[in-house]
Amino acid sequence: MISLDQWAQIRFLRGQGLSIRKIAAEVGCAKRTVERALASDCPPEYSRRPAKPTTFDPYEPAVRALLAESPRLNAKVIAQRVGWEGSESWPESARSTCHQTRLTPWTTCRDMRSSAT
Repeated sequence: MISLDQWAQIRFLRGQGLSIRKIAAEVGCAKRTVERALASDCPPEYSRRPAKPTTFDPYEPAVRALLAESPRLNAKVIAQRVGWEGSESWPESARSTCHQTRLTPWTTCRDMRSSAT
């Protein structure tokens, strides 16, 4: 994907009469990218993809309830109480992340993943 500056530069260079091939070489992108930029009436917009559902999503409300009752509850105990049947490494890594970020009742696991990146 091209940046707003590249999009503007492509349109400016085309207005100066440069060929698509020369514009692509000048901007440093593919000819097809130049063609798409010239065909679009507005600059490119970037948005995050919707988060993919995880295997933990069905358990999240129960985990939230347990953490609201007992914020210092052990991760393995939480996993047992909610019936988690996934990897045993998840409770440890999630609990350590929760401990580092001091999980609040309204923080979701997706929030933790997005803040980690």
